[in-house]
Amino acid sequence: LQFAERLNVIFETYLPILQYAGNIFGSIPTFNLPKSASSVFLEAIQILQCFQDKSGVRGGVVLYQNKVVATQLSADLTKLLVITDPYRIKLPAEVVSTQFRLPVGVQLISVFVEKSEMERLAKEGLDMRAALQSTKLRQQESQNKDKTPAVKQSASKDMPPAPSYGMKRDVSRIFT
Repeated sequence: LQFAERLNVIFETYLPILQYAGNIFGSIPTFNLPKSASSVFLEAIQILQCFQDKSGVRGGVVLYQNKVVATQLSADLTKLLVITDPYRIKLPAEVVSTQFRLPVGVQLISVFVEKSEMERLAKEGLDMRAALQSTKLRQQESQNKDKTPAVKQSASKDMPPAPSYGMKRDVSRIFT
């Protein structure tokens, strides 16, 4: 009986969405950020990458008023999530429980995807971690090179003094 009730809620929610808003040929609504807000996109990507480091998380999408700000998912999967309109419609999807309180308007839901999509997300996650790791190593190497003291040549009696180019410091003052 519980399964039938749950299935009924799912059909009541998703069938109207698919009938009236399910234009599969339409483009994905994206949120166009002004140039001055480029940090918003970077923060959204960083949030998605932090979640991707958690076990069981393969990717995500950040929506603002049901428009895509940033995504790690394929265009088809992103479009399907946008069609469900989680901004306006309470989804009957399985909500992920957390040990912390989520901010207002934030939803974490489990989504079931095809095996090929899962493999693609796993590969992209590994590639992203490898790129991030190599970037960190390069940064550490460049910092270590900067910290290494340069070997100074000792002043030798054989070396002539540094050439003077006849430049003098201007000490005059102008008052008006």
